[in-house]
Amino acid sequence: MIAANPGAAAHLALLGAVIVIGLVVYAIVRVRRRREAADAELLNQQEEIAHVTPPDPHDER
Repeated sequence: MIAANPGAAAHLALLGAVIVIGLVVYAIVRVRRRREAADAELLNQQEEIAHVTPPDPHDER
């Protein structure tokens, strides 16, 4: 009888698939944002190091 009318089971399976796909997409977006944030932080650190003024050669005398 259940095989003749799998309405509820099919809906639950579809709902499960949608939830799994949503979690996968969420994980991918989160990993990308984390990588982009890490890259941006690294670039900021490199820019700060590059912008540090070198010591004045006249101060060493």
